[in-house]
Amino acid sequence: MGILQELLKDIPLPKMAKVRQNFDDSKIEHLGEAIKEKLQRDAIEQKIKPGMEIAIAVGSRGLDRLPEITATTV
Repeated sequence: MGILQELLKDIPLPKMAKVRQNFDDSKIEHLGEAIKEKLQRDAIEQKIKPGMEIAIAVGSRGLDRLPEITATTV
């Protein structure tokens, strides 16, 4: 018996299932334009007015082109 099995011998393990996740691999060619288009929606323009101070949170979570996304949003 290996060390891992020995350590776990008295610990009940829950049932497990093998899971496969497929990610969408589509690409946005003109990312800056797509972001600007989304930010110009009425729902956003009604909330954010010139002169307002807002915070923008940035998290990577596997996003590609994060600097471009952040710069365009700011």
